[in-house]
Amino acid sequence: MTGIATSCATSPTQPSGVAIEAEKIRQELAALTALYEERNNQFFSHLHPLLEGSAFFKESVQHDFETFSEIKMNIKITRLEIRKEDVWTSVYWEGTWKVISDASPLLQSGQALFIFSAESPPRLMETRGESPFGVFQKAGTPAADVPISTRE
Repeated sequence: MTGIATSCATSPTQPSGVAIEAEKIRQELAALTALYEERNNQFFSHLHPLLEGSAFFKESVQHDFETFSEIKMNIKITRLEIRKEDVWTSVYWEGTWKVISDASPLLQSGQALFIFSAESPPRLMETRGESPFGVFQKAGTPAADVPISTRE
């Protein structure tokens, strides 16, 4: 019985294709998060052209970069669905945003769906739900639960 299970299992020295794709998404999400926390405009270079062209998304993220002196995020992937042309990634996130270092932080959390391209490296194409990136609109209120994309 053990021999059958062992012979059907993926080699312990080589991860499966699914595991490789999942790791690529995890790494890209970690890079996006780090750049957002650093308020680094290189964040935008990690976006797929479909999302990069969204003025609302870019303005919202840029507003966060200009408004807050400190951003801390914790994003956990709760589900991945690998499709032919994209990867749907459900996340739970929580974060703190500070206007000045000695002020009380603004706390926010939520759930979002990030759709990444299936290309290598993966690029964020679309957000749905409560995206942590650009979470505070110009009025200082949480962003609406609106998909951000130019996809049809």
